[in-house]
Amino acid sequence: MIRILVFVFLVITLAHPRAGFSVPDTASKKPIEVLKNRLGSVQERLGAIEQLKTAPDSKILPDLLGIVRDSEDSIVIRGHIIELLLTIDDPWVTIELKKLLSDSSALAETERLVLYALYKKNPKEMIPELMLIAQNPRESAELRTTALSYLGQTQGNYPPAFWKNLLKGKEHPVPVRIAAANGMETLKLLKGEQLIFLQVLQDPNEPIELRKSIVLTAGRALAQNEFEKELISIVSKPENSLEIKRFALDNLASRADQTLLPQLKQIVLQEKDPVLSKELKTLISALSSKS
Repeated sequence: MIRILVFVFLVITLAHPRAGFSVPDTASKKPIEVLKNRLGSVQERLGAIEQLKTAPDSKILPDLLGIVRDSEDSIVIRGHIIELLLTIDDPWVTIELKKLLSDSSALAETERLVLYALYKKNPKEMIPELMLIAQNPRESAELRTTALSYLGQTQGNYPPAFWKNLLKGKEHPVPVRIAAANGMETLKLLKGEQLIFLQVLQDPNEPIELRKSIVLTAGRALAQNEFEKELISIVSKPENSLEIKRFALDNLASRADQTLLPQLKQIVLQEKDPVLSKELKTLISALSSKS
C-alpha cells in the first residue's frame, strides 16, 4: 500500500506551476506542440499542460493518449497528462483509457497510471473492472494490488467470497493476499471473516511475509486479549519458524502484562532455540519486575 501511495505521490504531484515556472511562448508554438516535443525541457512541457488545462479540448486526445502510452517519455509528464485527461469531459477518454489498460504490450507503469485515471473518473463504475483485475492471474501482481487498494477505498456490494478467496487462496501472489487483507481491514470486513483470517495467521505453511503482515493487521483489528492469545499460540508452536516466533514475541512484548507470565514461563521451559529462549527470559524478567 505504501509503495502505491508513494508512486501516485511522485507521479501526480500536480498543483500549479511554482513561482518562476517557465511557461512556453505560445505565440509561435501551440501548447500541444510544445508538449509533444520530447526534446523540450520538463518545465516547458509542464507549462504547456497548464495552458491546456485552462481550455480542455477533446481534439488533442489522440496526442495526449499517445504520450501516456509512450513508456520512454517522462513519467512526470505522463502523470500530469493523466490529470489533464481527467478535466476533459468526453466519453471517448474513458473508452480509450480502457483500451490502453487492456493492451498487453503496456508496461506496468503505464497500466497503473491508466487505472488511476479510470478510478478517479468514476470510482463506483470501476468496481466490477477492478474486481476482474484483482482476480486475474494473468495480470501482474503489482496491478492487482493497485486494483485492490482502490477497492479498499470504495464501499460496494462485493460478493461474499471475493475478499476471503483472495486472502486464503495460496495460488495468489503474497502481495495480492496482503492487499486483500488490507482491503478487508479498511472496509471493516475482518470481523465477519475472522476465522479465515486467523487460519492464515496460524498456518505454519503460509509464507512468513504474509503471516507477518497479518500479525500487524491483527494487532489493529482484534481486541487485546484476542491478539495476545494468537501471538502466544505462534510463539509456543514448535512447527513455527524462529523468524515468525520472534516477530510474534516482539509484538507481544510491546503490550504484554503480568497476566501472561504463567504462559510465557511454560513456553520458555519447552523452547530449545537459545536465541528465542533468551528473549523469552528477558520479557519474563521485565514483566516480573512490574509486579
